Amino acid sequence: MQLLTAATKDESSEELYTGEDPYLLLGLTGERYVYTSKDIKIAYRKMAMKHHPDRGGNKDVFAKITGAYELLSNSVRRKRFDETGFWGVTPEMLEQQALGKLTQLFSQVLDSFVSQLNTNLDYCNPVTEVETMLHREEASIMERLQHIKVGTNRYKTVIKRLKSKRKVNPVISLMESRIQNFIQARENLSNELQVVREAKKQVKDYSYETESAAHIFINF
Repeated sequence: MQLLTAATKDESSEELYTGEDPYLLLGLTGERYVYTSKDIKIAYRKMAMKHHPDRGGNKDVFAKITGAYELLSNSVRRKRFDETGFWGVTPEMLEQQALGKLTQLFSQVLDSFVSQLNTNLDYCNPVTEVETMLHREEASIMERLQHIKVGTNRYKTVIKRLKSKRKVNPVISLMESRIQNFIQARENLSNELQVVREAKKQVKDYSYETESAAHIFINF
């Protein structure tokens, strides 16, 4: 994954987009730690209005602006970027998180095997059990992501259809807030999904062999 670089304040507005710094993509050139979620939302609306394709803007630039807002409006992803300079999870971080998940799942399965004294260990495979658990978790996350996608699209449709003579529409503001909640939930679940899929890759390095009920080997 490529480390992001920041553009300087005296670069032109077009050059700001080449740096791939989410703050600069939104025109936020000051100390990044002082910006509140409200500051970020205001900056995004301003830049989105300026560069929206329907207003003659560049669709690629608009996509970058939207991506930058999605990152900075998610407290977890923003903190990660501020600390590492990466938009997402680094391969090293992902590997460690997946290893932690495997350790947790193996601990649960092995504790269960040991506590059930009438269980014949010759017929129990902890590796298979963990693989099954990961498969189920992946399916659950995928289902939740689909629900979020449907909910987000429904809110967007309602916002598009709902008209009001009021300059400030609290109903639309409420729905926009719900959409942002969906976006943050989606990002969190997407991160979880990455960890689960990496864990599924890592568990393939494990094997379980039985010579007798008294000998258990777990090699990796």
